[in-house]
Amino acid sequence: PGIFVERELALDKLDAHVGWKIEKGQAADAPAAVTVKVSDARFQNADARGQLTASWKSGRGSGFARGGRYPGELELDGRIFDAKALRTARYLPLGLPNGVRDYLGRAVRGGTLTSASFKVRGDLADFPFHKARNDKEGEFRIALQLADLAFAYIPGDAGTAADAAWPALTAASGEVIIANGGLEIKDAKLRLAGADWSRVHGRIAELGDNAGIFGGAAIILQEMAGES
Repeated sequence: PGIFVERELALDKLDAHVGWKIEKGQAADAPAAVTVKVSDARFQNADARGQLTASWKSGRGSGFARGGRYPGELELDGRIFDAKALRTARYLPLGLPNGVRDYLGRAVRGGTLTSASFKVRGDLADFPFHKARNDKEGEFRIALQLADLAFAYIPGDAGTAADAAWPALTAASGEVIIANGGLEIKDAKLRLAGADWSRVHGRIAELGDNAGIFGGAAIILQEMAGES
């Protein structure tokens, strides 16, 4: 709860080594310091399979705030394999703007995430670290390798005239990176309006509301047109 839109994510398989340590606070009236470590975790469900390692520790301060005891500091590294692209929005954390999750939920129409890596570093009070100036202030990064993706970059409701007005990208493959509030497309191949495109690159500096995303999509398309 509080991480994803859905309160529960069903898993068919979960194996992990979990350890924790509770240490006496440095001051007489200080709460105990808690550390939890997860190693060699492997999981699988109907959407994907993956693995991760993670370490969480309570903060040095008190209360629920940046630098406080909670939500604490997290270091997490994970990988996902053979995931259904259509289910991507389900696994995006609540820390991302609602417009991003809504946009991807409507825009992704099919395909496979052949592999994905994800990394989180920092105080969870600042997650997803949009204002971080460097990795020491917090890091949130997802790198996706895509195959045969169908993507409606300006999506309407599926099956409507508005949706059909803009041709979807199809047969798309390449790398997409989401990091600290932005999105980057690297060395992608795709089909658009009957034409094949290669070496497609693009960047949306800040993922915010839908208007910002649409503007970023338009810039990417303009860059493609300029290279045609």
